[in-house]
Amino acid sequence: MGSRMNSRSRPASESLARRQRWVLAGVGLLALVSLVTNVVLFQLASEYFRELNAVRLDPLGLSMHAVNPVPALGADQRRVVVFGDSRAMMWFDPPGLPRYQFINRGVAQQTTAQALARFDHEIPSLRPDIVVLELGVNDLKTIPLFPSRRHDIVETSKRNMHEIVGKIRALGAEVVLVTVFPLGPINIVRRPFWSDDVARAIEEINRDLETLAENHVLILHADEVLLDRTHVLRSPFSRDMLHLTPAAYAALNEQMLVPILKTLR
Repeated sequence: MGSRMNSRSRPASESLARRQRWVLAGVGLLALVSLVTNVVLFQLASEYFRELNAVRLDPLGLSMHAVNPVPALGADQRRVVVFGDSRAMMWFDPPGLPRYQFINRGVAQQTTAQALARFDHEIPSLRPDIVVLELGVNDLKTIPLFPSRRHDIVETSKRNMHEIVGKIRALGAEVVLVTVFPLGPINIVRRPFWSDDVARAIEEINRDLETLAENHVLILHADEVLLDRTHVLRSPFSRDMLHLTPAAYAALNEQMLVPILKTLR
């Protein structure tokens, strides 16, 4: 009889042991996920803390290009200045245009207000013939954080863009005004602090930019290159939620910027 009882209790013991192993494995997995999440959050917090204090030390980002010498303009060359935020900063020169000298004055994380304040410190002294202006998303990405200020954020962005365009024209330079790029996939870390209203605000800003078009202000319609037939950013062009890949800039150069520059000869 004792033998029969042992044979019955053995499966129960083995089942309990298996459950305990699964519980321990689950606890271990949760601990690992928690550790990885904490590491990621710490890195993000450190990054934002550094960016915040970098802005405090240099609110206009003037130190970024202070050490970059401005090359002499060659005979029969026209100077093109790319001005704006990190999206402008990442925009590389189109190849095969010896008649144009390109100078990049993009600064990461800048809003339209920062760029407007920086303009007079950097751009007039360059004596540009053409300014490629790309700005706006850093204003609009704050809407989910300050939803009650949505109207003011959008209207301020519009006013600042209008004023920057006016300053460029006052220099006698022509403007290539780039519409605000569409957004890439929203990652899981950003999603709790995001809203679809950002995409709607981008559309609103782009409609307003269209009103600035005239003989010396040409609109570069980025969506025509960057979006697929379903009006989603093409996957080869998306580096992250806000930024584009080199392939995207190559396409913008080839299909948009170079043809526009050739009309300005």
